[in-house]
Amino acid sequence: MLCCWCAQHAVTSLQWDPTGQMLATAATEPVTRLWHPGDDGQWECLYSLKHDQPINVTAWCSMAGSGEAPMLMLARFAHRSF
Repeated sequence: MLCCWCAQHAVTSLQWDPTGQMLATAATEPVTRLWHPGDDGQWECLYSLKHDQPINVTAWCSMAGSGEAPMLMLARFAHRSF
């Protein structure tokens, strides 16, 4: 699935999360996608985060959360021309 998606859009950003388990991608579309390898070894899109314009950069917070249900944080940046 990841290869099919990459063939359709020019990728602008690829970032592994701090745990190395999830990949964030951005491209020439107004969506950031979060990918994870499925049980069958194929990459699957877990989330599609919509934005009002194409995303130029994605970045994970370098520190994963703590506690029973640790959370990850992701930032997205879209350059707006004025």
